[in-house]
Amino acid sequence: MERFLIVLLLQEKLKHALSGPVEALLDGASSDTWSSIRNLLTRETVSAVSGFSAALTGFDMDEETRLKMLKSLEDYARGLVEGKAREEVGRVLIRMKDRYESSAIYKLTLPFPLSCTLMHLP
Repeated sequence: MERFLIVLLLQEKLKHALSGPVEALLDGASSDTWSSIRNLLTRETVSAVSGFSAALTGFDMDEETRLKMLKSLEDYARGLVEGKAREEVGRVLIRMKDRYESSAIYKLTLPFPLSCTLMHLP
């Protein structure tokens, strides 16, 4: 039971270490955003895995179980980053639509919203 509490604590640590910085990197996107995110993910995952590995030395478990738990922690970190990227994609699409609908070109050429136009495309 204690090892699962350690997993939860490390997942929470990863969430705090990755969520804010990844969101900030995606929000201020530049040409090196993805390499910065990869570096952050690697650094935080290595830190969490090494801490977890050290914490597991006191438990009596086989190597296969230990490796599965470490892999699970790595997958959790990757999932956090993927989730933040998906959230940002949704925000970008909304911003693009809003900017288009507020543009002068849109106001001059289309008398109805973009969503209506898209619904009637062949």
